[in-house]
Amino acid sequence: MRARAGRMIVGEYVLTGADVLAGKKFPDAAAKCAWPVETMERGRRTRLRYLAPGEHYEIPARALRAAKIKNLFMAGKTISADTDAIASARVMGCCLATGAAAGVLAANYLDSKK
Repeated sequence: MRARAGRMIVGEYVLTGADVLAGKKFPDAAAKCAWPVETMERGRRTRLRYLAPGEHYEIPARALRAAKIKNLFMAGKTISADTDAIASARVMGCCLATGAAAGVLAANYLDSKK
């Protein structure tokens, strides 16, 4: 169901549900997450799809950086992700981690322009 995903800006990388469930790791990892993909099914039932036991996935910095606007960074529910990936990454821990990472990326971007 799309309603919980909201609007997102397309980043340099779009995190996918397949990335999440495979526990994908990235060389430019900005955050580590392990929450299952949590979607609402018809009839208001929640469907949980878990990562392998003990596994986590990473959110790359490229998913926090807008593809077309160099100095725009996203965090939380607005990262560049498909609906399955955001169904995991929208939880508080992931949002806090991407928020901190987006702040660091923005500061580094500003420092590179000096």
